[in-house]
Amino acid sequence: MQEPAKNATAPRSGANPAQAHLLIHAGDAGHGGSSRLEAHWQRLIAFCVQKPPSEHERDRLLVEIHDMHGNEVAAFDDAGALLDIALPEGTYRVTTRRGLVRRAYTMTLKAGGVFDLYLRLPPCAT
Repeated sequence: MQEPAKNATAPRSGANPAQAHLLIHAGDAGHGGSSRLEAHWQRLIAFCVQKPPSEHERDRLLVEIHDMHGNEVAAFDDAGALLDIALPEGTYRVTTRRGLVRRAYTMTLKAGGVFDLYLRLPPCAT
């Protein structure tokens, strides 16, 4: 299981070329359908902007990643705006939860590829 990320994680240098990268964009406003340039800007912004610690349980973003056999491969109990997870090629199920909203996504990752998953989440409470 990987350590929770408070903000963006840097892509892993020297990563195994047989691995894929799952980039989970967890900003409050979804950017689905954005261009590659916009996605790079969002990664840079997420890396530079610190997310203040959540004071409310309902604000925390929980992310779990399971393989198709049901084995947990990663979990984050207070995910930041961007997660970069290196995984072996395969099909995975990502489950997210913020407050009472729970969503699940299934995707197939190819070796050496990058998969951008833009979460559509409810805004944090203020």
